[in-house]
Amino acid sequence: MKDYKLLVCVRVLASLVLSVSVLIMVSGCSLAEAFVNVFDDDEEEAVQGVSYQGAYIDYSARGEDSVTFLTDNLFLTHSVSFSDTINLKQETEKQQYFFYFSSTDVGDAIYDTPELYNVSLIDSKENYSYRYDETSFPVSIVSNSSFFTIYVKFFPNHRSNYFFNSVNPVSGITCSDYIFCSSFESDGGFSSRNKIYEPSQSFYYSFNMIPEVISPTSLDGYDVIGIARNGVPLVQRHLQTQETYHDLKTRLDEYYGFPGETGYYYFVEPTFFTGYEDANYYPGYDYTYFDGNVNRSSLIGIARDGFPIYGPFEYNTEKVSTTLDGCRGHVGETGDEFTNTYHYHIKPIESIADDDINLFIECFSGSVMQ
Repeated sequence: MKDYKLLVCVRVLASLVLSVSVLIMVSGCSLAEAFVNVFDDDEEEAVQGVSYQGAYIDYSARGEDSVTFLTDNLFLTHSVSFSDTINLKQETEKQQYFFYFSSTDVGDAIYDTPELYNVSLIDSKENYSYRYDETSFPVSIVSNSSFFTIYVKFFPNHRSNYFFNSVNPVSGITCSDYIFCSSFESDGGFSSRNKIYEPSQSFYYSFNMIPEVISPTSLDGYDVIGIARNGVPLVQRHLQTQETYHDLKTRLDEYYGFPGETGYYYFVEPTFFTGYEDANYYPGYDYTYFDGNVNRSSLIGIARDGFPIYGPFEYNTEKVSTTLDGCRGHVGETGDEFTNTYHYHIKPIESIADDDINLFIECFSGSVMQ
């Protein structure tokens, strides 16, 4: 009887080892990681202290040249034309989409007393359909055997309510009274009196052709922690003012972006790529998204260390993965060309606390090229 029980135990153990071995082959993770994944499957919405050291991506070994692969699967390398129109007199529900500031407002310098668009100023002069037309700039890619470099202009391929601030004043309207008279650092305008204007320079970032998970590196000292698929930077702080998401959250546009002197930045989950909508965020506004079929596990861009960044949820689920490491990365399914390679998942915007500092990822798992 003892021999029989021992045989059963050996068979059970062998079966468990076989299951873990299959998991290792599928995911590419280590034996220790596989055991963590097996025994932590019943935990939800928790980030585990799993290590994926040694995991890597080889952008050059994809059956095609690296630039073609990156163009087809990660970066958007074509220009996009987009426009928006608005009539605040006829479309009254959109009035709350704008804020009005005057240089004489108390506290205006730090925007602590924003008001809805001054509806008392709307009269027949406001019965115009204001429109803007913009064109985004494509991401340009150059590569060699060991690294690739992208050139971007920090300009989105979608609309933003900040674009309206570049509209020329309508004849007969007093610029101190009406929002669409706004120009750079003048009276009026949505939230900030800055406007988005065509960036005059390109910025470039280089990435290892084969990024590998090593010891974690702090995000300290990095304003830009990644680049979105459309060339817009994912930032920890405003590049000119050093303001954070917590400083700017009441002034971000409909896709959680904000302008600066060098262009436009995302400060938190870029909803243009994930489709997330806060029920109380600009009600009545007609949101548009990257390809019309995005979700919160969609590809967003690339981190400075070369690993892809996805939305907050795991592929084919509506929850945060339980196998993320301390930097918010793991090896798992993505539903695209990066399946079973190491990648990040950003922090969900609804989970951000007032004292949170790192709002996309927690650290770099790979090395950053300077």
